[in-house]
Amino acid sequence: MSGVLTFLEVRDLGHLAQNGDALLRDVSFELDDGAILAIAGPNGAGKTTLMNLLSGIESLTLGEVRIKGRNLRELSAQQRARMIAAVSQQEFPDGRLCLRDYIALGQMPIWADRSATEHAKALERILELTGLTRRADQRMAQLSGGERQRAHIARALAQNPVLLFLDEPTNHLDPDAKGRMLSLVAELGITVVMIVHDLVMIPEFATHVGLMKSARLTAFGPVDEVLTAQRVRDTFGVDYLSLQHEGRLIPALDIRKSRVST
Repeated sequence: MSGVLTFLEVRDLGHLAQNGDALLRDVSFELDDGAILAIAGPNGAGKTTLMNLLSGIESLTLGEVRIKGRNLRELSAQQRARMIAAVSQQEFPDGRLCLRDYIALGQMPIWADRSATEHAKALERILELTGLTRRADQRMAQLSGGERQRAHIARALAQNPVLLFLDEPTNHLDPDAKGRMLSLVAELGITVVMIVHDLVMIPEFATHVGLMKSARLTAFGPVDEVLTAQRVRDTFGVDYLSLQHEGRLIPALDIRKSRVST
């Protein structure tokens, strides 16, 4: 045995709706420190439920989650906030808030760990990392959609987390903004779990992928092993292609128009 501790360990995770329907069934996987996991699947597959359980947003009822060997069930809200940050799709801060002040809210769980001067320096580093320095004194209502997305991630980074959860971080962004957003995520140097709908973006930025269908994790592992034409066809019903271009393999989806019966 190497003695290396698995960073994120998930065992037999499940979740039931109030009516008893399974929202998640028997999910198990392990993730190493610094990995970037992209979770993909059709609508209703259980992706958001999985992320909410892993991040502690929803309480665990079936199965076990360990982060750096610590049982998620046994962590207090304060302890979770010092390890985990999450950015959901439901992020609607008051538009009157100054961007700098909004990001600084993320420092609340770790405020006692540093001096005010150290927190101020850390905030400036995060603004620079996320490309928001020039907008720091603008109000949230004045930011573009891409800038607001980066602001949400910046606020999460202000917690100094070891594990970051992102629910569709590229939603509503144009192609160039999507690339810049995922480049930022890939360069953070921390473990990231994110829900991604754009399959063609995954090989460039993720180290691992998990495919979900019908509340189950149907495949998990390194991107080049899991994101295959057959698995994409089985999961989404579309053809996944790899096209040669300037010495690189470029992924693409062949989505054909279907006949609508009348």
